[in-house]
Amino acid sequence: MKNIRLTLILLIMFSSNIINAQSSKCVMARNLNNNCIIRYYYYPNLQAYYDNQNKVFIYQDEKKWKKSEELPSYYGGYSIYKHVRVLIKDFDDDNPESQIAIHKKEYPYCSNGRFTYTFASN
Repeated sequence: MKNIRLTLILLIMFSSNIINAQSSKCVMARNLNNNCIIRYYYYPNLQAYYDNQNKVFIYQDEKKWKKSEELPSYYGGYSIYKHVRVLIKDFDDDNPESQIAIHKKEYPYCSNGRFTYTFASN
């Protein structure tokens, strides 16, 4: 019984340290109440972004970057909720598409769904 308690206490302490370490490393946009918010999500399978502040998708259409509240129909009903998205924690400027080469390299498309990077979330 003591071992179980000790294990639970250590697990809680360890998990809280991980959460604090991750939140202290990121640079995020701040809202008027000075609360941290994530500004951009990157979708590796789409090579597109979602701007959480302006509530628009940023995607490439005929080699030009466009912003829209909805993804165009040629994305074929892609479910943004079922697929991996990456929290962009180190960029909060107005043009995340300028970072696409870095993000494509850092978070490559993976057809089998096994992503190896740690900031990916579903």
